[in-house]
Amino acid sequence: MKFLHFDEIDAVKIKQGMPANITFDSLPGKMCKGIVEKVADIGKKNNDVTTYDVTILMEQNNEVKTGMNANVEIITDRREGILIVPLSAIVKKENKYYINVIDEKNNKTYLREIQIGIKNGEFVEVINGLKEGEKIAVKSNI
Repeated sequence: MKFLHFDEIDAVKIKQGMPANITFDSLPGKMCKGIVEKVADIGKKNNDVTTYDVTILMEQNNEVKTGMNANVEIITDRREGILIVPLSAIVKKENKYYINVIDEKNNKTYLREIQIGIKNGEFVEVINGLKEGEKIAVKSNI
């Protein structure tokens, strides 16, 4: 059993029974499955940040030791058959979202407005404005 603290923005998305993936820095390549057992009803305030305790039941694993640092991903939404792009490809201007589409005829890019859906910090769902197979330009961190 693992106890975690989530800020109020994330805690409201977490519900009992949601699946969790748990990894450990000290066990590279090893992932354990878990499930949300409980989300606290009352938050704790510390430095003007309210957090809620979340209890995760983790599958038995003899390699995991008490006190190990864990990284937990709770799956709050799952969709299949959707179009996703890297979050770094999105341009936000005046509360609208755009993407740089590559015009292959003249090898230039242009901004096209899109509608986005869910995002996970790495990728974002494109609901409208881009079709599968269209080429886009993505910012590079190199």
